[in-house]
Amino acid sequence: MKKDSRHDHRGVVIRSITAAAAGVASKVLGLFNQVVSVALISSALGADGLREQMLAIAFVSWFNLTLCGMHTSLPVLLVRSAPTAEASKLFIKTAYILALLGALASVALTLLILNLGLSKSLVGAPLATAIICNATTIVFGLSEKVFHATDRIAQFNVLNMIGTLISLGTTYILARTHPTVSGFVVAFYLGVLLPPLAATVSFAPRLVLTSVPSFADFYACARQLIGVGVFGLGYEVASYCKLQALLALLALLGLSSAIAPVGLGLRLLGLISGGLTIAIPILMLRVGTAIRTQDERSRRFWTRMGLGVAAATATGTIALYQLLGPDIFDAWTAGAVALGPGDSIALAIFSAVYLVQNLVFALIAPDPSFAKQLRWLFWLEGPAAIVAAVVSALLAPASYGGAAVLGGAAFVMGAASLILLGLLVGRRFGDSEGNGLRLQKHL
Repeated sequence: MKKDSRHDHRGVVIRSITAAAAGVASKVLGLFNQVVSVALISSALGADGLREQMLAIAFVSWFNLTLCGMHTSLPVLLVRSAPTAEASKLFIKTAYILALLGALASVALTLLILNLGLSKSLVGAPLATAIICNATTIVFGLSEKVFHATDRIAQFNVLNMIGTLISLGTTYILARTHPTVSGFVVAFYLGVLLPPLAATVSFAPRLVLTSVPSFADFYACARQLIGVGVFGLGYEVASYCKLQALLALLALLGLSSAIAPVGLGLRLLGLISGGLTIAIPILMLRVGTAIRTQDERSRRFWTRMGLGVAAATATGTIALYQLLGPDIFDAWTAGAVALGPGDSIALAIFSAVYLVQNLVFALIAPDPSFAKQLRWLFWLEGPAAIVAAVVSALLAPASYGGAAVLGGAAFVMGAASLILLGLLVGRRFGDSEGNGLRLQKHL
């Protein structure tokens, strides 16, 4: 029996390494696609065309929030219900229905904003294209979470690479034949939409889509998806506040000189964070499976693995910004953008804390007891980070404004991360004491 357990554990580790390797290849190819696509679009349409394409895509990025945190709750609930196939099918069907309703609500609200004239800087055709493409992606994108929950992470990474190649090829053809902003918007979404669409087609026949859930079943599953998802949704909203909102704050506070260096620093953080998406779904799946099967040995192993990755990431990130930050900025912008006083240190600390929190969240999210305890945490963290950033900027000299904004937000993120780490460590010691007491009673 012990040999079988070791064999299973070894197989899990091998599958995780395979998934991570496929993820690395997918991220490298995606990075190459980003660099080449920007060059192709700017050469074909100029800076104005590139701006219109990026603006149209960015304007509809908030559509993901209408999923109410199902990016987190769906894989978690699927892992918990894995022994019951019917329960898993019901969760998937309910999630797709909710995603469809969210996509329709997103489109309606966007059209209302445009009709009221609240946004006059957006062009029509590219934005309309982005609205349709992103709404479709919202619905089918849930298939990625289904693949993660069913331990097919490597397969989805392969689909991602195929989608990236198709997107890059389409961008190249458009740039050489008939370049339009709307065409480049479609080319971008091909890489985002095709992988989940192919994944959905692969498992849709097993769902028996002709069988619609009863209202009672739909309501019960929806409550669980949204109830568990509140924790993840708060995390997503907090991420928006900690990243996108900071540049707007710098503009509102009159610190325009800090926008470029801080913005580039956050762009670099985004590239590093994208690399972590290789490890995060693996950690969530393994920890969630260990919780469901009550395998404390496996849970401790993957928790330690996650904390080890977090420590290495924090150390590497701080070293990257401190040792190579100025050189990276100089090479990236040909000397046009330089780091201001304190920017290098502030970016290093902010980025390290942000990345550590992403990894610790993957260890916490699959545990329903933690999710219940911490539903409030990220809903408070986002606004608190904004308030702390504003207060820090007002108290600091203008030349240190960018560093102060990052420092204030990092302070709040650090406090939230300590709460998460405290719960993880507390649970580990609690389990150790509980095991000791049970052993004493047995003796």
